[in-house]
Amino acid sequence: MSEYPKTVTLKDGLKVLMDVKRQENIEQSRIFFTSMPPEDRLYLRRDVTSQKVLEERARELADGRAFRLATYVNDEMIGEANLDRPLYGWTRHVAEMRVVVARQHQGKGVGKALIREIFSNAVRLKYTIVEANVIEEDTKVLDLLERIGFHREGVLRNQAMDFYGKKHNIVVMSFNVDDMWKDLSEYYHSFEIYKT
Repeated sequence: MSEYPKTVTLKDGLKVLMDVKRQENIEQSRIFFTSMPPEDRLYLRRDVTSQKVLEERARELADGRAFRLATYVNDEMIGEANLDRPLYGWTRHVAEMRVVVARQHQGKGVGKALIREIFSNAVRLKYTIVEANVIEEDTKVLDLLERIGFHREGVLRNQAMDFYGKKHNIVVMSFNVDDMWKDLSEYYHSFEIYKT
């Protein structure tokens, strides 16, 4: 992890610090998540304003079930990327990626930078499939994931329920790292053929 912390320059020129969360700073996470408007928290998997959930997140980091990156401006957390890491079982080669960005910093490239970094860390950690579950209405995220090579695996109808009790469809997106390496190998091989 010697490449972290690092400074990333966003498209508007803002410089943000990106670092690995080696341990959960519960108070910092509480401030970040409680400062989000309630409608932005609707689609989060857990109530991250709850002390119990924040403590569980700390345990996930401590025992290796999660890998997290965060972005900061002037020591204020403005975004987080999470990689759920199954340590055993039949899906231990699949990591699930989640990204959240403070509203005032959305649309500036923070999410894209976090996705790029968390994805490269999934590859470094030897996961062969990276998955993202996205609420169907979140078309910006779906478009971004498709642009970077994720594919739609399917739709889980009415499988997400927000805090108001409204049901939403979940789009399951995945990126097969083995396929990427195969495509790169074939691409490289095609140049080798022309050299002879």
